[in-house]
Amino acid sequence: MKKMLVLPIIIGSIILLSGCGEKKKLPSDDKKDEQVKTIQYECARNETLTVLNNRLKTGENPKENAGDQDVAVNMSLARRYEFNESGDKLLAYYDISTYEYVFDYDMDTQKKYFLSSCDKMDKATYKSCDVTVEGNKIIVVDEVDLTSEMANLYLVSLTLESIKNNYAESTYVCK
Repeated sequence: MKKMLVLPIIIGSIILLSGCGEKKKLPSDDKKDEQVKTIQYECARNETLTVLNNRLKTGENPKENAGDQDVAVNMSLARRYEFNESGDKLLAYYDISTYEYVFDYDMDTQKKYFLSSCDKMDKATYKSCDVTVEGNKIIVVDEVDLTSEMANLYLVSLTLESIKNNYAESTYVCK
């Protein structure tokens, strides 16, 4: 009987010592809870690589017979900008290259080529380079380090409006 009385007293003491109230919120917690709203603006253009161009670039031929001037790869070269809600501060900038293979290539060999390109990229300007294979597509995403010297020289003053003006008469299609 005494053991049964001692157990609730011990549990009650633990609760009182550890506290049973609500955790106090720090001002920094409010900032973490806020969702940062961004505006994404992407400009892209399309190109093609012939079998010969791709061979010169990657050193590989398609598995099937194809002429040197046949289109081997459809490319989309895009630049994605992310701005704050008012469009006056650049928050992120990505170069996104999508390669859609028309002929059957060894995609592991093609991926190795792009991974080696990532290894050679300017590490002072780019903070990441990701290569993804999705079926007959390879997607390469390079993220610019906005704290880099290059970004401070050329990107710090970009706004959504200035980007729209820069691409107004280009071969890029923007949305």
